[in-house]
Amino acid sequence: MKEWFQRRKFMLVFSTLLLAWSAAHSTVNAANQKAPQKLARQPFRILFIGDSITSYGVSPQSIKTLGWNHASGMAATSASKDYVHLLTAFIQKALPHRKVTMQIGAGPDYGRFDKKGGRNVHIYLAPMKLFVKRHPLSRYNLIVLQHGEHEQFRRGLPEMRRICGAWMKLFSGEHRAMMICVGPWAPWFATHGKKYTGWTLRVQHTIRRLCLQWGGVFVSVEDIAVDPRNHGWGKAPGVRWHPNDRGHLLYAIQIFKAFKKIAAAHGLKLHPVVLPKVKP
Repeated sequence: MKEWFQRRKFMLVFSTLLLAWSAAHSTVNAANQKAPQKLARQPFRILFIGDSITSYGVSPQSIKTLGWNHASGMAATSASKDYVHLLTAFIQKALPHRKVTMQIGAGPDYGRFDKKGGRNVHIYLAPMKLFVKRHPLSRYNLIVLQHGEHEQFRRGLPEMRRICGAWMKLFSGEHRAMMICVGPWAPWFATHGKKYTGWTLRVQHTIRRLCLQWGGVFVSVEDIAVDPRNHGWGKAPGVRWHPNDRGHLLYAIQIFKAFKKIAAAHGLKLHPVVLPKVKP
């Protein structure tokens, strides 16, 4: 009889522990199931850093000297048709259950011409560090870096590596945001062999190498730039040099394809997106 009571006591204790473990396990599973749901409800934030292809404002001077009368990526006919807004719209379709927001962090001075006659993004590294301090990179899910068109050959490759490396380092690191780097836009090759050569090719190779080194994905727009159909809109030569509506659309499509690959690598599930057909 004594042994029977001992066995019964053991079974009661074991059953109590089993029930407690099951309850705790269920709580953990429920928390794990809520985590992806909570993540899915959070906004997907994109930060764009670039030059006039990313954003160009309107001013009395731009109207007078360039005939440029609206704010958008130059030379899109409206903001809704530049690559920034098109890419944001594509990603919103791919993430229908999350609000996709975008911010252009270049600021009005990014890429301004320096005294040497070219643009030197290193000059604006300090202002961009201030931007990052005010807007922590941990809040962004995707960073798109677009630059390289105005790096001058007289500075040489070591200087360009230093400049570009400083930017890559700034926008990579512990925040673990996805990063996409876009190669230089050089439409003058549309009439000179239709392939990048010389300094432009070196710029492209340098940006690609540094981007991969700092954990980003590189996107070339060479095939788009050398096609005459993708630029030429605007009243001034400086405007016509930039991608037109067709060029901006192809620009956005190219980046979106890269985004799909990097999103898959990060375990981000995307809804299928039918991309617009490009007119001949």
